[in-house]
Amino acid sequence: MFYALKALLPPLVEQKSGQVVINTSTAGLRPQPFVSLYSAFRAGANALVRTAGLTVGQHGVTVNATGTYAMNYPSFLHDVGADTDPQKLKDTEAGVPMKRLGEPDECAYFVASLIDGVGTFQTGQFFALDGGWSFM
Repeated sequence: MFYALKALLPPLVEQKSGQVVINTSTAGLRPQPFVSLYSAFRAGANALVRTAGLTVGQHGVTVNATGTYAMNYPSFLHDVGADTDPQKLKDTEAGVPMKRLGEPDECAYFVASLIDGVGTFQTGQFFALDGGWSFM
């Protein structure tokens, strides 16, 4: 991600506009057992996004991050065992304040709002797309 930002940001700074969204993970906010290295890496990625956003914001460029949890993605369902066990799906949904899984199109619409050229005042932010799970 560092090298991608290093390559991507100079042309955006030169044109004095642009929006960048990096997908990291809620594990950077709320680490889980047995994934310490992954959580640390994602926390570092979130810090890199914050620093990049602060650095290039004065040039009209925004850099933000999103991270998901409890999404109706095949990989997430597999990771929590909900692809084969209906009770694990119910348990997962019960552990989310919104009591449901998020849908991929909800993420897509949110990210689109960050790069549509209209919302250009937020930068260096991490947006958790997790139904409130990261606050529990």
